[in-house]
Amino acid sequence: MTGAANWSLLLSTCANIAQVVTGIVAGILGLSYVHGRWDRRSRLENYLKSVRANDAKGVSVFEHGRRTIPHLMAHLAMTEAQVLEAGFGNPKKVKSFPATDDKTGRAETLFFQYVGDEKPN
Repeated sequence: MTGAANWSLLLSTCANIAQVVTGIVAGILGLSYVHGRWDRRSRLENYLKSVRANDAKGVSVFEHGRRTIPHLMAHLAMTEAQVLEAGFGNPKKVKSFPATDDKTGRAETLFFQYVGDEKPN
């Protein structure tokens, strides 16, 4: 019986170690996910802030620092879903604007613009 008791103790110890390792890995992955979301929001905000400053100086042909989703995807190396998540996840500093088609009046594209501390319309 001592052999079975040793195996039982060994399996119990391994199970306890596996629980601890699982918790640590889950915590690390959770923090990595939250950090990734924060990083994408920060990158989008900083990019839109810089292009708005350049537009105000007359450096760019665009208007008021507004950029489309494909433009942001190309310049920030994000997927469409990541750009949308970052843009809509920061409503105090980044505002979205739909652009409508003149013929149909339907929204054809979506712009994001840095608004910072100013009051959005």
